[in-house]
Amino acid sequence: MLHSSIIVLNTQSFNPSASSNSRWKVHDLMSLIENERLNQHKIPFFALTETWLKSYIADAQLHIPGYCISRCDRDKRVGGGVLLYSHEDIPVSSSETYDDTFCQAMFTVFHTAKMCVATVYRPPNASYSSFNGVLNFLRKNISDLDDDSYQLCITGDFNLPSIDWNSNTVSSGGSSESSLSASALLSFMSDHLLNQYVLSPTRNNNILDLFITNDDRLVTHVNCTETDLSDHKMVEVKISSNPTSSNRPHVNTFDENGFRSLDFHNADYDVLNQKLGEVDWDQLRASCSFEEFPTLFTDTLFQICQAVVPKKKPSSGKPKALNTLRRKKKKIQTRLSAAV
Repeated sequence: MLHSSIIVLNTQSFNPSASSNSRWKVHDLMSLIENERLNQHKIPFFALTETWLKSYIADAQLHIPGYCISRCDRDKRVGGGVLLYSHEDIPVSSSETYDDTFCQAMFTVFHTAKMCVATVYRPPNASYSSFNGVLNFLRKNISDLDDDSYQLCITGDFNLPSIDWNSNTVSSGGSSESSLSASALLSFMSDHLLNQYVLSPTRNNNILDLFITNDDRLVTHVNCTETDLSDHKMVEVKISSNPTSSNRPHVNTFDENGFRSLDFHNADYDVLNQKLGEVDWDQLRASCSFEEFPTLFTDTLFQICQAVVPKKKPSSGKPKALNTLRRKKKKIQTRLSAAV
């Protein structure tokens, strides 16, 4: 019987460079996926934190067959970063990122599966104002959905060990910044009718890596197991549905990982040429084998185009009249809030 899980892990570096001590981790993840596939086990999402990646590391170096990559790197400081591998059968509709050099977050929407996956990294010493920025980022993206029927999954390493998840209360003993952040997370969850399902330690005796959702029927079981990939445990969240199933409503979308998703008719070619000129193509060629270079070249070119060229806007699949009513509803709600 086919079953599905979402995997959550703090990788403590996912750098695939030849000189990196963690260069083997991508291949280990591939082996894990293949073993699970042989056991009729589908993994629609891998949510990774503390990837320690930089923007000069191409997606091609992180490629896992059958998966798309969404990521938010921390370029200005060491460490941090989040990455989401999503199964290619679930097209990425949009992916927004947040980075204040301390906390990182990413909000990825999958219209065909009617799901959103938010991946969050909050370092242990993050201030309350920094983490509150993450929560405001999540609030805005949830509000922009304007559709209560989406399954919302928020996961990652929150580093908030002071929360007692059996009682949803904050224990004493932590720093004031951590306590304020913990209370803010609980209030955010209460406002959006969310529950957290990881109830056993994920590092030492602390529950640091979380899985939060608005669907109380989604999670069937949670396993936290030791792994060679990190000193954090790997969190496996078994879910009741298979988002990769073909039995879902059709929505016209563009492949987010292809050039066809980009609107070259409205591109700024001066900026594009400037960005292409900044790349050391000879160094890129020398960084890999002859066989690997075509893929690395194409992915590097696509990353540059993706950063400069605007995206095409696919149809949401919703009737125009319904969209109009939703916009009117939102305007009325905004006016009522202002009046109060």
